[in-house]
Amino acid sequence: MNGKCTTIRTAARIEEEFLRLQYKKEVAIVRILDRDKEKFTLSKLYRDRFPVYSICTKPEIEILHLIYEGKWHDYKKHKMKPSVFFHKLHPGESIKSEDFVESFYGSYENLIHAICEYHRITSYPAVYDLSDLLKPEVKRKQK
Repeated sequence: MNGKCTTIRTAARIEEEFLRLQYKKEVAIVRILDRDKEKFTLSKLYRDRFPVYSICTKPEIEILHLIYEGKWHDYKKHKMKPSVFFHKLHPGESIKSEDFVESFYGSYENLIHAICEYHRITSYPAVYDLSDLLKPEVKRKQK
C-alpha cells in the first residue's frame, strides 16, 4: 500500500496489515498471480469497500518466446508443455534468466509486442493477463 508491493498472499493477513488503516484515496487490491484459480476472499467487513483485481501472469514466459519466434502454430500442433517444446528449440539455454530474456528480445518493445500478440490470439474470459498491466498508449502502439 502507499505505492508499495507486498508478498502477503492471504486475505486475512492483507486485512490485518493494510485494510484497517485509513486512506485519503480509494484503495483497490491488485494481485499478480501465476495461476488464476487461487482463492482470495475478503471478509464481509471489507468486501464491498475494497475491490480486488487478480491478474494472472499467463502465459508462461516460454509461450511469449514462441510467439515472438513465430513458432506458436508449430507449438499448438504438439501436445507438449511450452517449456519442453521451447527447450527442444533452444537446448541448454537458461530461458528464464534475465540475461537470456534480454538478449532474446533485444528490446522491451519486442517483449511488449509478444505480450499483446498473446492477448490477441488467445481468449480467457474474465481473466486479466500481462497486457492489462500495460498503459493504453503502449498497447495502442502495438496495433
